[in-house]
Amino acid sequence: SSLALEQFAPFSMDGSYDHSCNIGVAIKDLGLTVRLDCELRQAHGCEYLAGSHILEAVHQRYAVLGSRFAPDKNAMLIHRLAEQDNNISLYAGPNFRGPPPLL
Repeated sequence: SSLALEQFAPFSMDGSYDHSCNIGVAIKDLGLTVRLDCELRQAHGCEYLAGSHILEAVHQRYAVLGSRFAPDKNAMLIHRLAEQDNNISLYAGPNFRGPPPLL
């Protein structure tokens, strides 16, 4: 089972994107994680640790999100960004209701 699929995807499918933290907090936290990754790589003399490329790509993607939406908006709008960029919609219609959040 996937937490992202079970808990976050329904908020894209019902069109609310209403869950999680705000964009500003997500960008800040990702920035801190990128800095920690950099420090760990330097400490271990590594160019990259496992996951470094993915972490940097996610951080860059959230930076794009922050340039398109206000920082106090919901971080789940990352799904909306993907929809816009790929000209698709995950919206399942007005009668779709996802499960209540567990988080």
